[in-house]
Amino acid sequence: MHGLTANVDDWGPVAERLVARGLDVVGIDLRGHGRSTLGQERFTPLRLGHDLAAVLDALDLRRAVLAGHSMGGMTVLALATGRPELVAERVAGLALLSTSANLDSLRFRLTIPVGSQLSLAVPDLLDDA
Repeated sequence: MHGLTANVDDWGPVAERLVARGLDVVGIDLRGHGRSTLGQERFTPLRLGHDLAAVLDALDLRRAVLAGHSMGGMTVLALATGRPELVAERVAGLALLSTSANLDSLRFRLTIPVGSQLSLAVPDLLDDA
């Protein structure tokens, strides 16, 4: 999973190498990013974790290795803490890159120029973090 303001294309070079080694790769644009829609529910790490669970269920993925950078890592962690039984059943490993457990660390570092480029309201993103 990609970071805030990014999209699945950021993982392209990594995905290409994994496919070249014979592995299956599923890329996801997190809600409100890339080719996905924001939807009606509040945008929170917990919501993103539920979205990821829905993908694992819909595709019936087994022995998945979930990789998340920044907000994508928070998404993976939200899934792992919110649905540990699903992770135990379907996930073989996690790769967490430059992430934290929540958005509190970003609350005071997010700048206006970055916030103005988002397709969602930054205060809404941070309210339920």
